Amino acid sequence: MTEPAAHPWPWRTALVCLLVGLVWFGRNLDFNGHVHPDEPNKVRQILSGEYNFHHPLLMLDSVRLLAAATGAHDYDSIMLAGRRSSVLFAALGVALLVLVSGRLYGAVVAAAAGIFLLTGPQLFELAHYFKEDPSLVFGLALSLFAILLYGEKPGPQRAAFLGAAVAVAASAKYAGLMILPFAVYAVLAARRPRDLVFLGAVTTAGFILINLPAVLSAEAWTRSIGYEVDRLSAAGASKPRRVPHDAYVEFYWRTSPPLALLVGLHLYNVCRRRFRLRPVEWTMIILPTAFLAVISSVPNVTQRYFLPAGVILACLSAAGLLVLLSLRHGKILAVLAAAVAVGWQAPKLWIYEQSFARDHQRE
Repeated sequence: MTEPAAHPWPWRTALVCLLVGLVWFGRNLDFNGHVHPDEPNKVRQILSGEYNFHHPLLMLDSVRLLAAATGAHDYDSIMLAGRRSSVLFAALGVALLVLVSGRLYGAVVAAAAGIFLLTGPQLFELAHYFKEDPSLVFGLALSLFAILLYGEKPGPQRAAFLGAAVAVAASAKYAGLMILPFAVYAVLAARRPRDLVFLGAVTTAGFILINLPAVLSAEAWTRSIGYEVDRLSAAGASKPRRVPHDAYVEFYWRTSPPLALLVGLHLYNVCRRRFRLRPVEWTMIILPTAFLAVISSVPNVTQRYFLPAGVILACLSAAGLLVLLSLRHGKILAVLAAAVAVGWQAPKLWIYEQSFARDHQRE
């Protein structure tokens, strides 16, 4: 059963957000006064040509390709290439999420989603580091885009594309595998079980291809997975907490109450629609909830783990503006709500911007 979209693709808005993201996230990348602790290890792996498999290969090999294309060959230039790859992944992720939001809910929501994402302090910060988090945002955004495409016109080709997107998300970070059940659900909802063959085959082949060095070094890869599990467990936690805990919910509410309230308006609208949602809409609601449930069950609290949930919730916040637009003086209310949300995020965003603009080590 196909589900035609009600709104045109917001290609221009997505392109503007992509270009703005590349410039906005890509400023002041040459800092060295507060390097992220993980960055030097990644640079050394690229310089040596050896993997320890503690970090996703999608990110490392993307940087390796970028370094080769730009002639980066020493520590500083590879560090910069790593940060540029994060900028690219973050900007592409924003553009894809804008496309999905606009296709589902219209041009106003597309623009609002772009604004909320580009002014999000956490995405802005992590897009400046040689880290895997922006590539995970890209992988999940690509998967949502693929689920939407498949829902509109199911078929083997789009099922294969969905499988490729899932492989990218899973290769960006193991947490990206959480998108797989939603991809399966999208195929089953379309009543085309045969397409599961294409989804499964391409997901498996894509994951093996991207992670081929790890597959060929299975013993070292297994040790790395064990290391990661131990690091996240109570034994490896620096500040263990009883689980489940509310640290990430508290962080989300503290970061932007206006955006959280807009998510509430979107959920109200979902109830008003009697829960008649497309698979991609269900995914955008349940996936952040599942992420929160999983990371809240890990004793070791790291705020960057919230990023995948945060970017999808920002899109749901933009969709919440539709409720305000339906009211009397709705345009004024929607503009005020969006302005308050951006204004709430602005001070922390400004702190990050100024921090990256100053090279404290040289000072």
